[in-house]
Amino acid sequence: LKKRFPSYGKCANDLDCFKDYCEGMAYAKETGKPVLVDFTGHGCVNCRKTEEHIWVEDRIWNKLQNDFILISLYTDERTKLEQTLISKTTQRKLRNIGTKWADFEITNFNQSTQPLYVMMTPDEKVLAAPRGYVEGTEGYNEFLECGLGTYESVK
Repeated sequence: LKKRFPSYGKCANDLDCFKDYCEGMAYAKETGKPVLVDFTGHGCVNCRKTEEHIWVEDRIWNKLQNDFILISLYTDERTKLEQTLISKTTQRKLRNIGTKWADFEITNFNQSTQPLYVMMTPDEKVLAAPRGYVEGTEGYNEFLECGLGTYESVK
């Protein structure tokens, strides 16, 4: 996978994930699995709380690893883009990967918060209301179950 999808690798808790939206969506189309887009940040405290206290729970970890294609987009990633992009929303120049993903979140989900979890079909239909940080594994598991159930009914 790494040869075809350079952003593919391990993320939090040794979960398989993509760090590029287009690559993750292409793989989701190949596998027929729903996607969990994780808008995150290196400096995001609540993102680490989710990873350390919620994603480690067996039921949740197994769903993230086996039932979804996980795409983690770091909105504070400072790696420069190969070419400067222009935001459709603000008309500002986007010079690094983080601003690209932050702008993507604002443009498509009208939010600028981390974490933000968005479940989608491989053809980009949102499966449930996006979710930010909320403590507790039960609610997060219900969120994932809701998305999986919706996906089964629409695929």
